[in-house]
Amino acid sequence: MTYFPPPSIRYSLVSTAITNFDEGRPDQYNLFILRYVVAPEDVEIPEFMDLVQTFGRHRLFQVESTVYFDLVGSVLLLESDKAADFPATKDWMSSALPAVKRHPQVSINGSPEPQVQGARPATVISDAQVPVES
Repeated sequence: MTYFPPPSIRYSLVSTAITNFDEGRPDQYNLFILRYVVAPEDVEIPEFMDLVQTFGRHRLFQVESTVYFDLVGSVLLLESDKAADFPATKDWMSSALPAVKRHPQVSINGSPEPQVQGARPATVISDAQVPVES
């Protein structure tokens, strides 16, 4: 079952990415800050969701999340000249990179300017290597 049909209006960058959402991957719930799912009782739910309560023929599930703040690595860059079409987003979302918190920088029409590693003020960058596979 698909929880997220394609949006009819694309005002934000997330409206393009949400069409690539994979409801079977817990890292994508964290990416989109989705903590709760309401589903009919006859829908099969992934094991990582915890049942909170049942309301008639619907069930409320909770997904573990870092909520609104998370520390991620950013050594990838996605550049585009238009905001509504980002084919690289689908490739990144379907890879193992979101699960190990390796997120891309996004630059549309050159804004914001891509930053080189180590150039971010007030950011500590560790020398430790982060694996790209979970």
